[in-house]
Amino acid sequence: MIGANLIRLVLVAAAVLATGAGPAHAASFTASVGDAVSGTSVTPKATTLSLAFDVTPVPNTALNVGLASITLQLPRGVSVVTAPASACTPAALRAEPVPPSCAAAQVGSGTASGYGIGAAWSGPATLYRTPDGSGLNLRTAVSALGATYNSVSPVTVAPGSSGGSSLGITLSPVQVADNEFLDLRTLSLTLGAASAGSAVTSTSCDGSWAFGGTAPLRDGTSFTLAATQACTQGADPPPAPTVAQVLPALAPAVVLRRANARARHRAPRVLGTLQAIGGLRTLADGVAVSARCVSGCAPRRLAATTLQPGTPKAVQLRPGKPVAVTSATRIEVDATRTGWTGRFAVVRFALRAGRLVARPVTSGCLDAAGAHTACPRPA
Repeated sequence: MIGANLIRLVLVAAAVLATGAGPAHAASFTASVGDAVSGTSVTPKATTLSLAFDVTPVPNTALNVGLASITLQLPRGVSVVTAPASACTPAALRAEPVPPSCAAAQVGSGTASGYGIGAAWSGPATLYRTPDGSGLNLRTAVSALGATYNSVSPVTVAPGSSGGSSLGITLSPVQVADNEFLDLRTLSLTLGAASAGSAVTSTSCDGSWAFGGTAPLRDGTSFTLAATQACTQGADPPPAPTVAQVLPALAPAVVLRRANARARHRAPRVLGTLQAIGGLRTLADGVAVSARCVSGCAPRRLAATTLQPGTPKAVQLRPGKPVAVTSATRIEVDATRTGWTGRFAVVRFALRAGRLVARPVTSGCLDAAGAHTACPRPA
């Protein structure tokens, strides 16, 4: 899905020269938000942000043509969320390997590559929260000349003019010898996967997300960053039901007939039969009431009705024929109404003082799908 939403912009002859005439380097930029359906201001959606920057110098062996810095404005409704990670300092990130104390601060990863000392190079790139929570740190690790060079670049995160976050990356040069620097020519990052919490959220979409910015190069030229992604505005989940929207608790009144001696002789486990279910006086018009066999009886669906205006509230649910019940039988009565939290009650059966009686087992509320759920608490 991400790939379908990417728009790749290639700038060849349009490289803007900061000073004087010079070569027109080729450059490209891609950007995408992982979930194209946004969250809302009430319910921000945690997501990911993928960025890719690519510079192809002219000629390819030209030196000092790496990325110097990046300024990127994220779309309205897309934000990078910062938080402090006191144990993960820039000094800790320059160590090899990165100490375990930084593991929880990592919020992004990717790759970096470039050219220098007569050869191409590549290595991992990772993003970490800063100790003071004001931004991020970008760490790149390069193996060259038999050594590993770790570089840490600060990433500023601030509210942008468009309503989304503004990112600024000042890329620290990697010096491997006197007057020898490694040019960073490609940088790919995915931000948002974080053990310390979501690092990217979306709250709104106007049909598309537009990214924009600039990327100056070390030779004084720069190129423009621009990409768009189609998106859809998400919706808030339905509000939790209030107490006024919860049906009253059920107290089923079960009409039973105890099995006589002859019937008990034929079927010793059968206690008797269920004739009808009443106790619906507290329910209003428009409430659907049904009874079903949960266990130890048949058929599974016993009876159902919807209370209509003028329906006597003494109405009873009557199965098509009496239902034989045993001590293992469980009958559930459900009451539902559109837009309301429903109710259920489960009963069992037993002989008490020579009489067949129904005893409550459990009761509670039903969600919109008819599943058992916790009842809302009063405000």
